[in-house]
Amino acid sequence: MTDSIYLPIGEAIRRARIEAELSQHDLADRLNSEYGGNWSQNKVSRVETEGRELSLQEFMSVVEALGIDALRGTYEIDQILGLSNEYAQSLKTAMLDAIDGLESAHKALTDGLS
Repeated sequence: MTDSIYLPIGEAIRRARIEAELSQHDLADRLNSEYGGNWSQNKVSRVETEGRELSLQEFMSVVEALGIDALRGTYEIDQILGLSNEYAQSLKTAMLDAIDGLESAHKALTDGLS
């Protein structure tokens, strides 16, 4: 469930589109030509005004077309960024553990050769 502090995604898309100086038709054309899909001016309008839900593929196409910064403050982007931060932290921990393991192995090897 979303909290009222979040900007509705349709509103964020509308603001980003206007800031990019694109009409709804222009955005639909960009999404179709650059990212594939079945976009029309009417579909963009429904997303912006009626909160039409987007599939993950549609959402990612919009993010790529308008930029992730355009959708900051929406629940969806906060969730994606939160997951990516968790994943990055997991990778960092795994890399540090691997380095510790390599250092221990190196020490054991060099101690064994002396």
